[in-house]
Amino acid sequence: MGRGARPVWGPGTRVGRLATLSWTGGDVPVSRLLAVGALPWLAYAVAWLCIEGPVLDEAAVAAPVITGDAGYPAGHPNTIVYRRGVTLLYQLGALQWLIHPDPWWISATRNVAFLFASAFVPFAVVVACTRRPAWGHVAAVLTLSETVCSAVGVYLMWVFPGAYSNGHFGIHLAVLTVVLVGARIDRVGGALVGMLPVIHPAMVGVVWPAVAGMLFLRLRRGERMRRIVGSMLAGLVVAAGVTAIVAWNTAGDVAMSPYDVRGDAPAIVRTFIRTTDPHRQPLPLLSTIGLVGPLAFVTFGSVLLVRVRRRRVERAAVEGIVLAGAIAWSWALGARALQALLGELPLPILMIMPARFANLGMLLVLPLAVAALGASVAPRTAAVLAGGLVAAEGVLLVLARHVAFVQLLPAALGVALGGLVGRPASRTVRHVAVAGLVAMVLGLAVVRAPDGSRLAWSFGLAFVAATATSALLPPTRAVRRGLAGGLAVACIVTAILAERGPHAANVWDFGEERQSAEETELADWLRAHPPPHAMILTPPFPVIWLQPKTGHPPLVDMNTLLAMTYFRSQTEPVTRLVREVFEIDYADPTALATFLGPDGMLRPSSPVWIRTWGERPCVRWREIGTRYGFDLVLVPRATTLRLGRVWAGPKWALYEIPRDPAACAAVGAP
Repeated sequence: MGRGARPVWGPGTRVGRLATLSWTGGDVPVSRLLAVGALPWLAYAVAWLCIEGPVLDEAAVAAPVITGDAGYPAGHPNTIVYRRGVTLLYQLGALQWLIHPDPWWISATRNVAFLFASAFVPFAVVVACTRRPAWGHVAAVLTLSETVCSAVGVYLMWVFPGAYSNGHFGIHLAVLTVVLVGARIDRVGGALVGMLPVIHPAMVGVVWPAVAGMLFLRLRRGERMRRIVGSMLAGLVVAAGVTAIVAWNTAGDVAMSPYDVRGDAPAIVRTFIRTTDPHRQPLPLLSTIGLVGPLAFVTFGSVLLVRVRRRRVERAAVEGIVLAGAIAWSWALGARALQALLGELPLPILMIMPARFANLGMLLVLPLAVAALGASVAPRTAAVLAGGLVAAEGVLLVLARHVAFVQLLPAALGVALGGLVGRPASRTVRHVAVAGLVAMVLGLAVVRAPDGSRLAWSFGLAFVAATATSALLPPTRAVRRGLAGGLAVACIVTAILAERGPHAANVWDFGEERQSAEETELADWLRAHPPPHAMILTPPFPVIWLQPKTGHPPLVDMNTLLAMTYFRSQTEPVTRLVREVFEIDYADPTALATFLGPDGMLRPSSPVWIRTWGERPCVRWREIGTRYGFDLVLVPRATTLRLGRVWAGPKWALYEIPRDPAACAAVGAP
């Protein structure tokens, strides 16, 4: 380099500053680290959308209902759920619909936000605790394997976009809120605290107590509170505004026949929850999410709290994140214990689905493991262990994606514990890690993955390899550029490999979120024949997202059935609708018992829902169709109705109910 020439690499150069902000971190405001780190994950989400194309999002269903463009009659349970539900995410979808009434552009924007939240929130958790973006990117890349989703409880989790996004946004924004408050990014964090009741009301039960604890600790340390209190009040004003808008828009909504049945029947709701609603079932304790997840959270949370005393991690962030996770696990496991004690949970507690708080706790496990490894093991050793784990993930994504989905979580826990046991930062850290190791070994000994495979083997092999590596590598605080570059390359390559589907967790959505050629053909036929927005009766399963795909709302879908659990006033209307259309009566548990499957549930996928449709007389079809305002019935092609078939595709057939009573004879009805 000639005299006077400026170096291109170094702490004071642009490249050096960028490397600090995007990878090495250090004594840099966390807000800057998060802002820079958000950019690659936002680009990653956009790239996924360009490669894979959008999948339908539930907001695309809610938006036309809220704006009155769906065609539902006044008082239909779906109008109650979508129009009266005080949910900011649905209201934003309605605003998008008013700007441009296209379900796919609403879905595309939500898809980008969905995947961005999946990757950025684990990144933010680690960065807030350690100020090391490299470790945040490792946590995000490991998350892309979807391995945390394999810890199935009663409320599914996703990483890559799926149709049911509100719960996904709820737990991720709840965690992000705690992270921002812990990192003292008070304007944004405080605003999210105040807005949380209209983002996801159930998450208030975790975030508000956690933030209250964090603010109490701030007060004890003599810190100023003015900025965050002002931001929280501003967020509450936004929440009140959204509530007022919903109340104003629905003030004139009046239920009409046959949806004007009044009543409140707790027994019916309990029967529905017990037999059909999967989200309010007891949390399975002998499972990854019920046993291994809490043990791992306690282990790595404790390690980070030990490092707080050594000032190796950020005190406020670690305390807030651990407190939020502890509250979430207390909700899930406490409700499970209460249910075992009482036999049945009180209905108000059941309404908030307490088992789903375990998902928030599981969301924290992998980032806390990475943060504990990065904060408690010599940097070079930690980089070697993380690089090996990310490289193994990449290989599995190419050769055996399902193995990565199931086995990478226990392997990651084994690597983190192996690093902590092999050469920890202190004796206290080793003692905590050994105690966690014993607990997790015992837990994994009795736990199997949902596919029946053992998890203990991947955990054990990873632990042994990591312990040997950690013990044999000479301790040093220096990380050579080549090693740091290799870790960065491994993260980039593995993240790219994770983009392309099929994604294991999304199989639970049954593959109906994209429009098939058959559904396009059906939409074309419906556009040319029945009136716009004419309702169509379909089975409750599979969920085919008829409204955004064809512009015709279904008389009954999954949210129709769930309406009674969100709005108790809908118990009687939904019960009557299900009784008349499907001949299933939630008011008669004795008769309902004959339809339960081997697991004691009447799941929407059960064939008993349409067991009587093939033999139902045309005259009866006319009575039901006249009462509920539909003329068209869409069924699987293998099902034949005593009506006239007007359209058929490879999987589905569409039948029409004659408007003229005399026409029933023409289709062979008695």
